[in-house]
Amino acid sequence: MRLSRSGWNNVIIFAVMGFILMVNMTNKRIFDDEQSSDGADSAYIIGQEQVILTLMVDQVFTIERAGVHWQFMPKNIINAQVAEQMMRAWHSTKGQKIHVESTPSQTPVMISFMVAGQQNIQMLSLYPQDGMLLVRNHQTNEYLAVAPQLFQQLVPAALLN
Repeated sequence: MRLSRSGWNNVIIFAVMGFILMVNMTNKRIFDDEQSSDGADSAYIIGQEQVILTLMVDQVFTIERAGVHWQFMPKNIINAQVAEQMMRAWHSTKGQKIHVESTPSQTPVMISFMVAGQQNIQMLSLYPQDGMLLVRNHQTNEYLAVAPQLFQQLVPAALLN
């Protein structure tokens, strides 16, 4: 089979396009399988795709986005590294949706935050329990059960004193 130079160029172009299509199709199939195995009952507390602009803990501690960094008040409670870890935890923490008959009787840690693209202030109540951390979303009135170890990442102990 003899092809001209432009003929071989066309063969190479179509081969590369076929390879790209094959990679995209298998990649999509892999990620679709991962998302379906995640479970329909799990959800992010805030969500990885949300951009937090402001977060307030118990009306005492405020952290705000300032470019790519965080500003917080009062400044002497935590350092910038702890604040960065705390905000990463808010974005990445997932929990299982559960049904709760009545609101726990203990005093919750109140969290209010604003995300980019929404004008409403979002409200959460955190209830540390023995075997889990209950997170109530006031807008949806849903409860999430989160691993209790994550409470220290979401709300560092220095903020509760």
